[in-house]
Amino acid sequence: MSIHFIGSDRGQAGKSWFIRALVEVLARTDERIIVVDASLDKRIGMTYSPAFNQAYNLQFATQAFYDLDVLLDLGSEHTLIVKIPAGDREVFIQWVRESEIESLGFPCFYWFVSTGKEDYPPEILDLFGQQAFIVENHHFRENFKSFEQPVFDETKRVILLGLINNPIEIYQIENSQQPLSCFVSNPQVPLLTRSRIYRLINTVADGVESISTHSSHRDRMSHYAGHSA
Repeated sequence: MSIHFIGSDRGQAGKSWFIRALVEVLARTDERIIVVDASLDKRIGMTYSPAFNQAYNLQFATQAFYDLDVLLDLGSEHTLIVKIPAGDREVFIQWVRESEIESLGFPCFYWFVSTGKEDYPPEILDLFGQQAFIVENHHFRENFKSFEQPVFDETKRVILLGLINNPIEIYQIENSQQPLSCFVSNPQVPLLTRSRIYRLINTVADGVESISTHSSHRDRMSHYAGHSA
């Protein structure tokens, strides 16, 4: 199937919000999704795949690489979404290099959630190439006014809307252990909050679907070029 790694250069960049939206988008056409949460609190993992996260306390920084290889087995049969804590990035990069995931026979993606200040890690670009994408968290939209990423064009960007600012609402959503779709359809949730969550999901959907369309087109062009060579 596939593996989607979600990472950033710092904590509180918006990885969990992007994962919530990404799950909602992929679940429209895919029922075999597992979310693996490598962070200490396991909040996202306990919301979307509690059985896995209870049974396997994944931590890149403290586990042997052969223990992490369970992700490769899961990714061969499921759509796997893996949250990488910012502090574990170097260990994650080392594991990716040693596991040679490019030879697995199924796609592995990396989604870098950016706050508009840091550059995309060059090691990630080297490892994932055309399967590396950027997620611009517009909660930090002031940062993006001076943000430049010449490596990325519009076909490799996803916008993560920064629409929910109320700390009480954020706390309720993050600790609810409910998917975002439950809030969109709950009449007890304020209309403005439902509208913002709906827009958050659909903006991510537009970006992800656009990337998927361009990737399919690029794959077809490569296929035709190979046959004509």
